[in-house]
Amino acid sequence: MADLTGQMLGQYQIGARIGRGGMASVYRARQLSMDRDVAIKIISGDRSGNPEFMARFEREARVIAHLQHPHILPVIDFGRSGEHVYLVMRLAEGGTLSDRIAQNGLTLRRVARFVEQIASALEYAHLHGVIHRDLKPNNVLLDELDNAYLTDFGIAKMLADTTGNNLTSTGAVMGTPAYMAPEQWRSEPVDARTDLYALGVILYELLIGAPPFHADTPFGMMFKHVQEAPPPPCRINPALPDRLERVLLCALAKNPAQRYASAAALMQDFRAALDGLPEAALSAPLPRATPDEVIRAATPQPNPAPAPQPAARTVEVTPPNAIAPPVIYTRPPVARARPAARRARRRGSAWLWAAFGAAALLIVALAVAGIYLALERDRGTPPPVVANGGESSGGAPLHPPLAAVEDVTAIAALPSATAGPTTAPATPTTAPASPTPAAVVCGSLASRVQANQAARTTLLPALHTTVRATPGLSGVALRRIPPGQVFQVLEGPACADSIAWWRIEGVDAGDTWSGWIGEGREGTYWIEPLALGAAICPGAHAPRLTPGGRGRVTLEPPLPSRVRAEPHTGGDYLGQFAPGQVFDVISGPVCDGAARWWWLVRGRGLEGWIAEGAGGEYYLEPVT
Repeated sequence: MADLTGQMLGQYQIGARIGRGGMASVYRARQLSMDRDVAIKIISGDRSGNPEFMARFEREARVIAHLQHPHILPVIDFGRSGEHVYLVMRLAEGGTLSDRIAQNGLTLRRVARFVEQIASALEYAHLHGVIHRDLKPNNVLLDELDNAYLTDFGIAKMLADTTGNNLTSTGAVMGTPAYMAPEQWRSEPVDARTDLYALGVILYELLIGAPPFHADTPFGMMFKHVQEAPPPPCRINPALPDRLERVLLCALAKNPAQRYASAAALMQDFRAALDGLPEAALSAPLPRATPDEVIRAATPQPNPAPAPQPAARTVEVTPPNAIAPPVIYTRPPVARARPAARRARRRGSAWLWAAFGAAALLIVALAVAGIYLALERDRGTPPPVVANGGESSGGAPLHPPLAAVEDVTAIAALPSATAGPTTAPATPTTAPASPTPAAVVCGSLASRVQANQAARTTLLPALHTTVRATPGLSGVALRRIPPGQVFQVLEGPACADSIAWWRIEGVDAGDTWSGWIGEGREGTYWIEPLALGAAICPGAHAPRLTPGGRGRVTLEPPLPSRVRAEPHTGGDYLGQFAPGQVFDVISGPVCDGAARWWWLVRGRGLEGWIAEGAGGEYYLEPVT
């Protein structure tokens, strides 16, 4: 847009340009009729010829003009002059909140004042049905007394609604990438909680000195907002109170349902987090971190040594001087291959293609074997067909869809159809019990499970198994349970159709169920003993995860969860998952002696048992 300094727009004499964006410029102007200085935002001229935009502009401008709040910058006028469309607002001459963030001297007390003013303005706007959609420090103006005023309400919506998407044809993001909530990136409906996410980013920036996510491209920024947890603020500034970090991370939850329901609720918790702090802590200048320091804080830290007192969850705080510098990946120089080397590579490629061919034949053979096992596993009741990769005539798929796998490491660690159960230290396995002289034999299989012990459906073959109302293939099918589902064996066996049947009880997704399950037939076991704990957990909160599904560590409370070699707090410490870490659920649930459910999980190369929660509090949650 050309510089309009010195021109007239109606009764406004345009002065110096004081701000510029991709779609508009802001000028200081003189309102001649009132003899006062104002700020005038002039929208890009190519929009004035769009009737849809003009209708939307006038409608939204009238709504914004009716927002009368002490901390919302008032709209004085709006209109069109020639090819120019404009909004006239009060002139605030104290700069922007972005300017204040960059300066030294911000204190917790001053941050609380800014946040309270912004939150009160958002609460008022939300109660009147207005969502900002582009909240950022540059849209918070300050007066000479450091009072904050929200501006540009509805501008992003006006511009986005005339393009039909959050991304223009040239890839320009409608909104500011550093402050956009995950639902905005996914072009999902937005509401008040979208503004609260942006307020969480601003709060992070006020407290730390830089926003939580940094990337070179909008796509990189989108990935971080949608997938990555923000770097823990206490890792950058250990002096921040834990309660303040909880407020911050709750506002930045990826799922809108896990954020604060209102700006007032966020402000109430923010005040409570500061209550009781000494005056020195409230008045001390907050250190300012650079973007590089924030990036280093996001780098995964080495697994700490096990704590002397085992606990299901701990908060790990790393002082800034212990943060490792970022790893810089450089491409090594590529040497020219000599003819002999090229011939060797060609021979290697031929062997590689031959290996691919053999693997393809093996996959076909395994698929045929899987169908045979599925049909042989339970001929009494064909399983129902479920769309989108669910249960079919061959049972559950051996692996989740590729798009649902956490990373390449997790893909490599998935159970293989050509191998036995995993033997990694993180996956305790139970060897088949040797048949005793009193073992019952139904058909060709000797029973391995026993009454009053836990058992589970086998991971290999990875097929769903039917629970029936009575022993035998003619019994009414009550439910289908996935590979890795743990249950308690109550009594049995009862022989029917050359199969040993056991009466069992299990719990999944809050539902307790019971029935009869077959142990196996014709050389294939469908269930196996699991001597790692009980499958009945009186007094425990209802489990929510499912074998074969996915879960993650909760973002509220934002604490890491420990992964252990066995399903109890005395098990060897293997590592930990950070808040928001997504993992695959392999097997469970198993109950420990403290009324806690444990699940065998795998994610980012780490596999082991993790507690679902304790005392009515969930540490883990399902991911759909």
